[in-house]
Amino acid sequence: MPRELPNKQELRQILRQQRQMIPPAVRACQETILCQRVANLPQWRSARSVFAYLATAEEPSLAKLWQAYRDKTWAFPRCAWSSKTLDWFVVDPLHLAQQTEIGKYGIPCPKPDLPHININCADVILVPALACDRRGYRLGYGGGFYDRSLAGYCGFTVGIILHQFLLEQLPHDTWDIRLSAVVSEQETLFC
Repeated sequence: MPRELPNKQELRQILRQQRQMIPPAVRACQETILCQRVANLPQWRSARSVFAYLATAEEPSLAKLWQAYRDKTWAFPRCAWSSKTLDWFVVDPLHLAQQTEIGKYGIPCPKPDLPHININCADVILVPALACDRRGYRLGYGGGFYDRSLAGYCGFTVGIILHQFLLEQLPHDTWDIRLSAVVSEQETLFC
């Protein structure tokens, strides 16, 4: 009899604990390679507008990308708590510290007085995840903000994870949005 998958909430707890145990030096090396793999995507090379995320302490940082590719238009999300969606704001990587703040639940985000940009202006969206599977489904943090925000988006979406969190299969619901690709420090998977 096949073993039943843990439910999403159980997985979130397990994966968060595993992520917290990664030594900082190992994580830094993984992030460097991961950013190089993202930059090697054909969709990345042609992208003018990149929508990304500002990493929490547990998430893989993409800072090397916006430091190296300042010629791209960068947008970062801010949670719209009433609609449980994401609002996107243009941020200048050279002035990141002045244009961002720590929001609710310790989530770094752009300040709300920055220029707003529609999600359909994104050539590539880099999406944080606790885990992704080989079919392109992601396990987020449980709020559904990305799934609601990506529901009408037809462009290229990339799940960003460390390789140990690329799983064969994740539980998913009908409203979960599949990603176009998943990138880890060891593998690039087109879904």
